[in-house]
Amino acid sequence: MLDDIWGEGEVSETVELKRRQHKKGYVDGVSQGQTASLQQGFDSGYPTGADLGTRVGRILAILKARGDEDSYKQAIKELGISDVLKSTYFDGDLKVKDGHLLIEHWEKIVKIT
Repeated sequence: MLDDIWGEGEVSETVELKRRQHKKGYVDGVSQGQTASLQQGFDSGYPTGADLGTRVGRILAILKARGDEDSYKQAIKELGISDVLKSTYFDGDLKVKDGHLLIEHWEKIVKIT
């Protein structure tokens, strides 16, 4: 008797429509959340990254200008982006710990105060 009132296919079509709408809403929500988080992360991290990059660039420029090829090559190895951005140099809030010990080591070598 229910088949006569609702129609067998109609119930499954409604369920399928709800499932698709739910999935689309979920995907849209996640996408918007990721975009907002990504922008927030970029906004808060950019100044730190720019500062670290400037400091590394200054070290390399000084070594290159002095003609100290051995130290320059060593600095290139040690101050690569994956080394500079190691988690050991950052706290739980992704703030630089202790002024960044690796960069400070090289700043002392080239006598940047």
